[in-house]
Amino acid sequence: MPNTAGTYPFLKNIIESWPGRIKKVGLTQKQVAFAAGLSQTQFSQIVNGHVDDPRMLTIDAVERVISFREGEGYFILGGADDLRKKEGAENQESSNNRLPQNQ
Repeated sequence: MPNTAGTYPFLKNIIESWPGRIKKVGLTQKQVAFAAGLSQTQFSQIVNGHVDDPRMLTIDAVERVISFREGEGYFILGGADDLRKKEGAENQESSNNRLPQNQ
């Protein structure tokens, strides 16, 4: 038997909760889809009930993205290049906020 949502009917409630939860954490469906490794079209079809039996891996990927944001975590949308840019900006900001050292 394939590992799909049809095996676990309660997952329909989880999928139906996504739009409200996504809005609450300040993301767009496009951002969540990208971070979960889906196209916006695939994600929209799942949310709108046009996919009868989405794979558990897909549901898990979306849940991880939303749950991470709900937990006040920091999730990088865009990949390693964006992370390096963000870290560089934070390091610069941090060094600008340091008090001068007595010499």
